Amino acid sequence: MANIPPPPIKEGNFPFVWQQWFRQIRDTIQSGVGSIPWSSVSKSGSNLNELTTRQHDQLQSISGGGTYHLSSTEYGNLLSTVQRDNVVLSQASYTVATLPAGSLGKRTFVTDATVTTFATIVAGTGANTVPVYHDGTNWMIG
Repeated sequence: MANIPPPPIKEGNFPFVWQQWFRQIRDTIQSGVGSIPWSSVSKSGSNLNELTTRQHDQLQSISGGGTYHLSSTEYGNLLSTVQRDNVVLSQASYTVATLPAGSLGKRTFVTDATVTTFATIVAGTGANTVPVYHDGTNWMIG
């Protein structure tokens, strides 16, 4: 497959240059390849290290729409709770007396269950750590 040039960055015959670039992208995709491998994109004149750093720095201050860019500390904290091959999530645990108000489908752990019987209402002041779920009415063991 022919190399695809980087997007135009210089002024000049600007609309024509962009049209020509988009045609090359369209023709490559329509040729049946279906994707453009990173290795086929010409990176001449690009400084990817500078681009990555600049974009990261710019994203640090952007938030909105319910999503945001993680700070280095937040990213590190997230990675420390997820293992590479087996996803392991850190989850809060409570005593039965400190369980938050529940709603259907919520899950957590309690550290003082009196029994470990599946699908029974959890009661506290025991010595068992068990997972619990909320059935819409009660916190249940399971």
